[in-house]
Amino acid sequence: MIGPIPVTSVPRTLIDLSGVLDDEALHAAVEAAIHRGLTTPMSIERRLEALGGKGRPGSRRLREILLDRGASG
Repeated sequence: MIGPIPVTSVPRTLIDLSGVLDDEALHAAVEAAIHRGLTTPMSIERRLEALGGKGRPGSRRLREILLDRGASG
């Protein structure tokens, strides 16, 4: 909560966005969040696991982005 406004964490927001963004926009959002120091790949992975990502729209694509990112650096 920020004052009376409910908010979600950056990893949770990326997970939610993974169901509605195209691949290019999702990849850009993940990279921007990590580059700006707002989250880490590990934090995103942990949140995916906690939410039981299977069956969640976009979760597979988000996992693939994280895997590709790990393989490339």
